[in-house]
Parts: sequence; structure tokens; C-alpha cells
Amino acid sequence: MGSRVRDIATHVRQIFDRIDELEPTINAFVTLDRRGATTMAEQVDPAAPLAGLTIAVKDNLDVGGLPCRYGSELWADRIAERDGASIAQLRASGAVIVGKTMLAELACGTTGTATPHGDTVNPWRHDRMTGGSSSGSAAAVAAAMVDASIGSDTSCSIRLPAAHCGIVGLKPTHDRISRDGLSVCASSLDHIGPMTRDVATAAAMLKVMQVDGHDDPTAKLGSPIDGLRIATLGGEFLDECDPDVRAAFNTAIEALRSLGVIITELDLTTVLGGDVMAIEQDMAALAAEMLDHYGERVDEFEQHGGEISPSLRHWFDVYETITPADRARALNRQTEVRHLVESAMAGAEIDVLACPTTRVTARPRAGASELERAPRVLNCTLFSVTGQPSLTAPCGFDRDGLPIGILLTGRVDADSTVLQVGHAYEGLVTTPSAMS
Repeated sequence: MGSRVRDIATHVRQIFDRIDELEPTINAFVTLDRRGATTMAEQVDPAAPLAGLTIAVKDNLDVGGLPCRYGSELWADRIAERDGASIAQLRASGAVIVGKTMLAELACGTTGTATPHGDTVNPWRHDRMTGGSSSGSAAAVAAAMVDASIGSDTSCSIRLPAAHCGIVGLKPTHDRISRDGLSVCASSLDHIGPMTRDVATAAAMLKVMQVDGHDDPTAKLGSPIDGLRIATLGGEFLDECDPDVRAAFNTAIEALRSLGVIITELDLTTVLGGDVMAIEQDMAALAAEMLDHYGERVDEFEQHGGEISPSLRHWFDVYETITPADRARALNRQTEVRHLVESAMAGAEIDVLACPTTRVTARPRAGASELERAPRVLNCTLFSVTGQPSLTAPCGFDRDGLPIGILLTGRVDADSTVLQVGHAYEGLVTTPSAMS
């Protein structure tokens, strides 16, 4: 046991050496906890499920004793009093928390740029955005500054930056991981999930983070996927993608077909009676809940000369136009959308839906704006609305060498099937590291 503990301690030291080397360029972290991580490395049980796995946590989820500022100067002095439930579960499983990562202010933003702490840089090309809002969590994993990270996802905020940075990102079934200790965007849309360099690690993290009563998400890893039915999402999900994204996705589908998967199609626009943009606009009313939690504090901050980020200002301007009746209609529409998608999958005996994670690859950081967010987010947004498990995995590169992701989405609580398919696909491809 002693040698295993020494190995863990050495690994943690090496992780901090890499952070020291790369962080001045990447800007993924807002807080590092060298002392706490070193102490944990010396105390961890080498037999624990995640023994020595180094993890960075998005700075909108409480880690006891560390600052948790939600990416905002509004909470510049806030220190978390205790771990959020999922963080406590990670620690109990032997994971080592090394620090807190960058995010869009109050998790409102899809670029990873112009935050109160600056831009987070995409490790693949430093002039490109990471995507947001879990920008630092994605970049830290892609640059191998940690083994894994924790993000949150309300619209796309795990899966978008994971795809742009060429890593795995899992948005589990809604509330499969407790939201205790997480800042609020929209309670019915908010998720916590792992961001990793491989599917097996994401599954192992979900296993220890999930609330009691769920099946083992690792149980199907390595099992054959022949006979599973995967429906590709055409129409706007594919037609509005960059040509390189479409080509990479089509290649990935043929790879899955080679494993014996039954490939079919599903027209969700017809199922839903409208395009995804209309649904996203409806769901913006749900995020107006942020005004209840933070509006008064933002108003006071601005009245005293403070400035919030452009992305947060954009969204608060939107939310301030939303009425209580709008919120009620959005909740009803969310229930309807969930039922329609689940019923369509069940009726056609579909196990997994597949589409590109984003319609475009990472665009330049210069001039990045929320007004141009649609191609980045719309393939992801629907599945936050439905609460279904949704996994992005790398599936190739565009002509500029920027990563492309495939999005695999399953039925509610069928997280293990999504992970099974992602793991099988991953076994067919070799994905280089951003920093190799």
C-alpha cells in the first residue's frame, strides 16, 4: 500500500508541475489547492474506486474551504462552507481535487471569452474559443492539466466545450447527480456531469457521483452493441452543420454500423412541431429564474459602478422581458417536449439518438459573441430540456485541425446504454491529445 500512496503523491506533484507549465497560457483555473491536494494524496486509500484521480471543479459548485465565486466579482469574497454532495462523494472515492476552473459569469455564456478573469484558451489552437460555460473544465482536461473535471450544463455547457476541446463530456439524466452546492441557472435544466479524456472514466465518475437508486453506469462497458438501434437526426441537426462536421459525423455513423448497430433516422422537427431554435427560445423563460436568485445583487452591483460581463448582461436583458405567464408556458412546453421525444424513441424502439455535438468547430476568440451562439448550441439544447443522458465524444477534426464531437443521447435513465455506445465507438478510433 505504501508504494501506491507514493505513486499517487507523485502523480499529484506531476499534475501541478504541468499546471505551472501551461496555465499561464491556457488560463483554465481561478483557484488552485496545492496544500489540500497534497494532503489528500497522502491520505487516499489506494483501493478506493477513483484513487488518485485528479479533478478540477467548475467554480459554480461548492468545494468546502475554497472560494466559489460563480465566475463573478459579485461573490469575490465567497468561501464555500462545505462540499456539494457530489464533491463529497468524489472525495470519499479517492479523487483528489486540485482546484476550481474558469467559467462564464454565473454560467451564462457559450464562448469562454470576456469573463471577469479573461479568456480561456483552446489548447488545440490558442486563437480559438473553448466554448462555455464550462470553459476551464474542458481546457484543463484537454491540456492534461488534470485527469478529469466537473462541469455543469443548462443548455450545452458541458458538451459544447468538451466537443470544441476534443474530450468526452457527459450530461447525465437530469438529477441523477445531486445539484446540491451548485449555483442556479434554471432548476429544471441544470445538470452536473464529468468531463474526461475517455468514456470509461466518465462512467466511473458517474457511478460514484450519482444519487442512490440508479443502476451501475459502468455495467455495460465493453458489452457488444450489435442490435442496438441508433437514429441519426437529420434536418437542421445535420443540414446546418459545416461540411467538415457533417463528413466526420457520417464517418462515425459508418463506424458504429460496422459494430452491428442498426442505423435508422428520426425527424425530430416533425415530432416536435417546430425547430430547435423555437424550443430554445421558449426555454429561455425557465432561466429567468436567475433573476429571482441574483437579480437584486446584480442591480446593486451595477448601481455602485460595477460591470458584469457582456454575456451575462445579454442574458439578463432577455430575462427581464419575461413574464410569469411566459415561465408557466415554458414549463408546460418542457413537459410536452419531454413526452414527445421519449414517446418517439419508444415507439420506434430507438435506443440512442445521434447527431454532431455542435454544428461548427471552435471559432476565433476575437469578437466572439452570444449573438452568434445558435450553431454552437442548438444540437445540445434540446436534450437539456428533455433531461435525457447525452454524451459527446471526439469523432474527428476539421481541415484546420480543430476537434469535432458526436453527440449520443439515450432515453431517460438509460445512461449506461449511452456510455456503452460511446465506449464501443471510442474503441474504434484513436484520438490524439491537444498537447501531444
